[in-house]
Amino acid sequence: MSGSVSESSFRIAARIAVIVLLILYWLALFVGTHLPPGVGGGVEIPDKVLHFSGFAGLGGLLAFAAPNRRWRTLLACWLLAVGYGAVDELTQPIVGRDDDIWDFVADTAGAFCGVAVGALVRKQFNRWLISVFGI
Repeated sequence: MSGSVSESSFRIAARIAVIVLLILYWLALFVGTHLPPGVGGGVEIPDKVLHFSGFAGLGGLLAFAAPNRRWRTLLACWLLAVGYGAVDELTQPIVGRDDDIWDFVADTAGAFCGVAVGALVRKQFNRWLISVFGI
């Protein structure tokens, strides 16, 4: 059918959009965790909540962008986020911020929850695609 969007082209466009969103989110996370102390202002949110939620978002986007939902792939997504969390904590003193093991624990827990939710959302998204395109 001329002018209609095929399931394959929709999946490709969605995948590109998720990867772009992941890259932008990761850059924002890096900037947010490397701002010097006192910069930013606004509403006071507990530091551990920020770490948990920031890395939950990263883990979720990694899982959603992953090529499949196999346990090894999801484990790799989690380990990538945890590895970045470690690098993130180790590089914060460069800008005058404290590195904190409990921030890393919050990063790790957030990444785990994010990967789990991202995998479930991806599963539902795939089901939605099947129902829309009638595969």
